[in-house]
Amino acid sequence: MLEVRVEPTRYTVSCLPEDFEGRDSWDLTVELRSPGQWAVCWRGECLSKSGRWSRERQPSARTDHWKRVYRHDLDTALALARKYAPRVTINGYTPAAALALEEAEADQEVFRG
Repeated sequence: MLEVRVEPTRYTVSCLPEDFEGRDSWDLTVELRSPGQWAVCWRGECLSKSGRWSRERQPSARTDHWKRVYRHDLDTALALARKYAPRVTINGYTPAAALALEEAEADQEVFRG
């Protein structure tokens, strides 16, 4: 009999609430690239254990060295994503700063209203 399997192949790691507008721009993802090999991704780049980002290369251009540096076991990849998610910066804003700005704007709306 055929067995149906369900396997996670991607995790989203975020410091922002699900309903935060534009949250997906801030999210890191941990994505399965090959059996047991996961990548921490953001905007087409992958994260090394040392915290360096590199544009993800086409499969044929990924050297063994590049894969050793930018591929991780799942536990390591999730730990890296948790460590670096608060450091994502867009237009000078970290997730904490973006959330504080949104809250301040909401407070001003209440004050004006």
